[in-house]
Parts: sequence; C-alpha cells; structure tokens
Amino acid sequence: MSAFKEFERPISDAMHADQFALRQMLRGIAAAEKAGRPFDRLLGKLQGQLQRSLQRKQQRASW
Repeated sequence: MSAFKEFERPISDAMHADQFALRQMLRGIAAAEKAGRPFDRLLGKLQGQLQRSLQRKQQRASW
C-alpha cells in the first residue's frame, strides 16, 4: 500500500460521498499488486474517478 500512499491525501480532499468507494478501490489495487495480478486498468479508473470527484468539489465550492 505504501506505493499508493500518494493517493491517500487527494482522496481525503475528494467529495465526501466518493471517499469510501475511492478508498475501497485503492485497497483493491493494493491487494491485486500483492497477489501479482495486473492492476493498471483499476489504477486508471481510480485516477479518473478521483479527478472527477476533485473537480466536482471545486466546482461546488465556487458557487
């Protein structure tokens, strides 16, 4: 999980409603890495969802 530590802070900054699912996805990626399974698609999905959540939060904050 330490390889994915860089995602912990941005997830905390994401929309509160999205944080649980994002953390679950991060745990799944770490488990896939530990088991030797490919996780590149999951990582891309996490990055996309995290980026959208951060953008939504920023948009709502500017209202």
